[in-house]
Amino acid sequence: MQDLPKTSIFDNNLFYREDTNFLAFKHWSESLKDAIVIEAQTNNELYVETKDTLRFKHWTSTLLAQRQPVLLTGSSGVGKSQVMKKTIAKLS
Repeated sequence: MQDLPKTSIFDNNLFYREDTNFLAFKHWSESLKDAIVIEAQTNNELYVETKDTLRFKHWTSTLLAQRQPVLLTGSSGVGKSQVMKKTIAKLS
């Protein structure tokens, strides 16, 4: 049995070199040279707006403005808790 590769399929990516007009491979980390990385203390501090979080924010703010109760339901990891934490922090 042949050994599995020691690297991931994500270790290389295809890119277009303008100076030579051909496709070549380079390591994925080279494309991050100009990226700004924001260090978070914990994973809970990372927050990315998605279709679900925008929907949760809209209904939460709409219902709270009318002094109505709010119950968020959805799959695990879609941002329900983060939306509520941010909403409560805004109210404080």
